[in-house]
Amino acid sequence: MCQTPGCVACHAVRSAGGPETAATGPGATGAPDRPPLGPDLTHVASRLWLGAGALRNRDPLGDPRTALRQWIADVQQVKPGARMPSYRHLRPDEVDALVEYLAGPPTAGAGTERPLVAITP
Repeated sequence: MCQTPGCVACHAVRSAGGPETAATGPGATGAPDRPPLGPDLTHVASRLWLGAGALRNRDPLGDPRTALRQWIADVQQVKPGARMPSYRHLRPDEVDALVEYLAGPPTAGAGTERPLVAITP
């Protein structure tokens, strides 16, 4: 799912069964000569903050989905100047799919990795 919007250009998202997606290219995860542009998103839902303290990653009930949705849809509003672009062009259901994917725990065991869900341009 993270492939179409371009997430894997800068981020890795792994499952308990091994690497699922890894960013490649200049400056990305997987490029041996440069550090990744963005953080590994494998356990992003378990973090207390997004954007190095820019956004609390929990709503009053402890759910990270609201913050993740806000971050993905309009990161530049949350943290102006962030290297990540805002994805306001995504439909609400596409943002929701990304949020659910990132908020869900990595699954264990070979063959049970997180399924990729296509986002149409």
